[in-house]
Amino acid sequence: MGGKTPCVVLLALVLAVVAASSLGFASPAYTSQNFEVYDNAGAGVEYAKSVADALESARSRVLQEGASLAPPCSGSRYTVYVEALGGEGGQVRWQYTSDSSGRILSSCVVSISIAPGLSASTLARVALHEMMHVAQASYFRYSSVVASYPWYIEASAEGITGALMGSCGWEPWYFQTSLYSANPYSFSDGAEECYALGAFYHWVVASGYSSVPGALSGSLSGSAVSSDWVNSAYTSFLLSLAKGVSMCGRSFQPSYQKVSLSTSG
Repeated sequence: MGGKTPCVVLLALVLAVVAASSLGFASPAYTSQNFEVYDNAGAGVEYAKSVADALESARSRVLQEGASLAPPCSGSRYTVYVEALGGEGGQVRWQYTSDSSGRILSSCVVSISIAPGLSASTLARVALHEMMHVAQASYFRYSSVVASYPWYIEASAEGITGALMGSCGWEPWYFQTSLYSANPYSFSDGAEECYALGAFYHWVVASGYSSVPGALSGSLSGSAVSSDWVNSAYTSFLLSLAKGVSMCGRSFQPSYQKVSLSTSG
């Protein structure tokens, strides 16, 4: 995909703020079984329908993989806005409640936003990426982890999307920039490196190392940002990478440095 795709998730903590920002969306431009699409960009009814269709397809795929989804915060359908996102393809706004220890008791999705003017292929990818974020919210267990927004939130959404679609988005950039030599925990939020680190999750699912729900639960349900499951799986990925991995019809392996050793004295 061109540009920075597909998403930066915005955590919505106060419903009143969200409600205020939603004023002006009087009625949906298109309603499907699970989504109400509001057109705030003048994209038209046909585009609104395309957005709903893409999200319905993505929702079905995530459920087919056995993953759970966080429910809408209000009503039986997810609220979707077609709106300009400053270069992003999509966004998801979450809300959760937690107890005094920071353990998350429940979570839900306030809204999903999709940029206007996306091609059919890009829209399909963005929709699946966003639904992966909807799924992620159902696996969150500690507010401190969510607030830190570690690298594996965007990486898992991007990489699992690529594995399920059988195509690459940001994954090749992981190899082109030798990210395997960097500490992934040095990246967070919407940094481009987080998307590129999706190569790891692409491998996790495509290689059969883990199922989609297994990868999401293992990564996101822990009480610490440094996830034992992620650390173990990433080590396995690096060991596999040393022999070369296949991804999106291509073979990738790390570059090597040549070191000469000689005796002294």
